[in-house]
Amino acid sequence: MWGQNPIAAGPQMPTNPLIEMMRRMQQGVNPQQIVGTLARQNPQMQSFYQLINGKNAEQLQQTAQNIARQRGIDLNQLQNELSGMMQHNR
Repeated sequence: MWGQNPIAAGPQMPTNPLIEMMRRMQQGVNPQQIVGTLARQNPQMQSFYQLINGKNAEQLQQTAQNIARQRGIDLNQLQNELSGMMQHNR
């Protein structure tokens, strides 16, 4: 049990929601469907889902920019880091 790979163990073994969402998007799953599924499994994702639900692409981009600015996050740097993480997890 302790030596199991969390990704290979399936949905009963929670993984980082962001990594899981990116992995599923690479598989072609609708992002809104992904977030909805993860929201039922994780309280943080549920809060995120409520924040983004019903917004169009422009509103979502503005929301992401506002959150990043409030937290001192450089979105370009974050994108580069996430891209590197996804390549590492393949």
